[in-house]
Amino acid sequence: MVSITDPFKAIATWFSTSSKGKEIITILEQISKGNFSYKVKIPSGKEDDEHIQILKGLELTLRELEKLDKREKRRHKQMTKANKQLKQLDKNKREFIELASHQLKTPLASLRLGLDVLERSSRNWSDRDKQVFSEVKHSYDHMAKLVESLLETVRIDERANMQPKCQLNSAHNIFTIMEKQFRSRFEAKGLELIVEYPIESLRIRTDAGFVVEILQNLLENALKYTKIGIVRLEITEMKNVVEFRVADTGIGIPALEQSRAFEKLFRASNVKDESDVGSGLGLYYTQQLVKRLKGKIWFESEEGNGSVFYVRIPKDCVT
Repeated sequence: MVSITDPFKAIATWFSTSSKGKEIITILEQISKGNFSYKVKIPSGKEDDEHIQILKGLELTLRELEKLDKREKRRHKQMTKANKQLKQLDKNKREFIELASHQLKTPLASLRLGLDVLERSSRNWSDRDKQVFSEVKHSYDHMAKLVESLLETVRIDERANMQPKCQLNSAHNIFTIMEKQFRSRFEAKGLELIVEYPIESLRIRTDAGFVVEILQNLLENALKYTKIGIVRLEITEMKNVVEFRVADTGIGIPALEQSRAFEKLFRASNVKDESDVGSGLGLYYTQQLVKRLKGKIWFESEEGNGSVFYVRIPKDCVT
């Protein structure tokens, strides 16, 4: 009885010993190496010769693969060029914004000086003069904030594109830094800051600088938009992540505007009348930093009843 493996052995022997078989193997090896320009030598013979038909089929395959390879190389070259152009455009944009902002700062500084000089003599002004001066000063403040926002946008984009440095850090130490930075500021405003410290053994391998900036931004917002009540900083350890929470009893974010909270330059309608409205970049920047740590940020908020911001990041930093 003949074994089923015998035909396969016969085929393998033919490919490895006959010149025709070796030639086919050589062509297949060139294809596997990506050498699609390999020239197939087709011997003269009968058109219906199986060996010649195989060689012609392989030659046709090589030519089609060569065309496809050339198209892919052209496309890759075009994409590389386009990507380089986009990077250059982005660089030009940043340089233009930075230059324009710096150029505007000089006349703004002179204008500020002039306004200060004028204000010192405002006692003898008429009500109309005081009103005009107030409008001019308001316009100046708006322009100064706009220029600062432009510069801050450039700085934020640069910072947010940096790669985090993963090191083992104590969560307890991070909370200590936050309390030292904010305790006196909250008390000065008549607010209670509650810091729920984690156990001292909790260690997270992450970029502590990024985490500190994230919590700073959230606490700054809580301080800015909370008039009375409590702000609480907490952390919860889970299986592979830690979750930070910053809760406040502030003015909250209107429900219809919550989907835009992390947009660049977004300011909720209920904060526009505040004296210190900020640039509208804090939450955008915070989200960029959280993304760099491969984490996620979200919030719950009710207008007039405060907000809770959640930041969840891996305990072991992923770069």
